[in-house]
Amino acid sequence: MKWNDFGIGAKITAGFLPPLFMVVAAIGFIFASNAHIRQDLEETRSRHIRLMMLAKEMEKNVVQVQQWLTDISATRGQDGLDDGFKEAEANAQSFRIGLAEFRQSFGARGEQENVARAELLGRSFEAYYGTGKKMANIYIEQGTSAGNRTMGEFDGASQKLQESLRPFLAAADEAARKSMENVGDELRGTQFRIAAIGLLLILTLIATGMAIARSVGRPLMALRDQLDQLAVSLDFNSRMPDRGLDEVGRAMAAFNHLLDAVQPAIHEAR
Repeated sequence: MKWNDFGIGAKITAGFLPPLFMVVAAIGFIFASNAHIRQDLEETRSRHIRLMMLAKEMEKNVVQVQQWLTDISATRGQDGLDDGFKEAEANAQSFRIGLAEFRQSFGARGEQENVARAELLGRSFEAYYGTGKKMANIYIEQGTSAGNRTMGEFDGASQKLQESLRPFLAAADEAARKSMENVGDELRGTQFRIAAIGLLLILTLIATGMAIARSVGRPLMALRDQLDQLAVSLDFNSRMPDRGLDEVGRAMAAFNHLLDAVQPAIHEAR
């Protein structure tokens, strides 16, 4: 069947089916995009909060290691105050676990520069912790005078650790901030795609409406013009072209049949 053989209702339905499919597809795309963005945002937020809490805990671990080693150095492990090494080791182990989580997180995201920072921080911490234990043992075994001579070495190790810790924490915060920016960029990209789909849908609706109007309106206008011409010229020899089997085409065919029926009578009357 030709396009002109379809009824007006069928043409309207066929013309608006593509925009309808586009609307359904756009809705599906929007839901899928929003779900993906929400997931990324939640993962980024959880990661950011987790790493920041972990960083604060690691800072606390460093302070606690120093505090416990200093305490046992001052008491020299006497009068039952000998749990400094145990508590310092617990905090050191907590620091190592936190650092390992940072390395894993950085490595999973391909942030090799931050992985290197984590490795440097780990070496600085072990040097700091080893120096602190050495100082505490000297205080206990050799007395205050000998221990005081190692205090400068421990302070130097602590300073080096802080120099590694500060940029590491700043890098962790920057990495989390960039992750949030990436989610924002993805959201803006989705908004742009949605706007493009909306514009395409509007253009499709306009084109569809114009096509249907042209398919139906032009033949009706031609039939109107033919009737106007007939009323003025009384020329019963003119005919409408064969246009198909739709409502407009059948109206034109009926007009031609009417002229065929009355034309002999008109000729006889003349």
